[in-house]
Amino acid sequence: LLARRVLRLSSIGMGLHDGILTVNARGTVDSYSTGAARIFGFPADALLGRDLPTVLGQLCANPLPGSLAAGPGSGDAVPTDLHGEVLGRRRDGSEFPMEISVRHVSAGRRVVLARDVSQRKRAEAALRESEARLRSLAEEQGMLLAHTRDFVYRHDTQGVFNYLSPAVEQVTGRTPEEWMRHYSSYMTDHPLNANVYAYTEETLRSGKQSPPYLVEIFHKDGRRIMLEVNERAYYEGERIAGIVGVARDVTERERVEHMKGEFISTVSHELRTPLTSIVGALGLVAGGVTGELPPPVRGLIDIARKNG
Repeated sequence: LLARRVLRLSSIGMGLHDGILTVNARGTVDSYSTGAARIFGFPADALLGRDLPTVLGQLCANPLPGSLAAGPGSGDAVPTDLHGEVLGRRRDGSEFPMEISVRHVSAGRRVVLARDVSQRKRAEAALRESEARLRSLAEEQGMLLAHTRDFVYRHDTQGVFNYLSPAVEQVTGRTPEEWMRHYSSYMTDHPLNANVYAYTEETLRSGKQSPPYLVEIFHKDGRRIMLEVNERAYYEGERIAGIVGVARDVTERERVEHMKGEFISTVSHELRTPLTSIVGALGLVAGGVTGELPPPVRGLIDIARKNG
């Protein structure tokens, strides 16, 4: 009964992509599916009636398990099922990766299933290559995040951090674990920090990227440091799940900008005081305090007053 069912299933499979051969109790091939003809390129009459080891020797480019080498009429010489991967050989001599199974049915009858796995092998190779590239990229990004002076962060819609890159410790003195709290926890009382809440709420509301802005925080050692942050919303499905951003320590830049502003203000003041006196003196001269001026001299005085 089992043998009849297997043979029936084999006949149903004649049109499938897999190759199917059935072998009778005498050890010779008595059916050969169109799928097998498509895979190997042999017409059915080239293989029907031939013993199984000879047929497999034609269809396989590398050695098979020893138990398949039994000669014609071996009957039940293959007592167990066999399955493996070998190189298949087509009629034109080209080789390809192939899965082959020999199923022992009963009374010496067997079914041989052959499958061309070339496409699967190519897909697996492409997948391995893609995985290798992704691993390499992840390692490079990890090294970059670990050594850059910028740090990446992410917090949920409630403002509680759920990720910070390792560089946060270099910048703030605190580990990522110490930052797993609300983003305002280490903010100073600097007036600029009032903008943080407004930008965060707007980004969560609109989903748009915020303009770069400054926030001042306390370093773990007590110093005040200034960060410049760029933020945008991140999504889970179609729902805004929080904010992801990049922060950069701009304390030194802001210190230099402040010093530059003070220098310009001081120089401007120092120059303005004598210039005011000079302009006033020119006004007195032009008013005739020193007597009547020759026309050429008056012209020069007027030009100096206008430019002052």
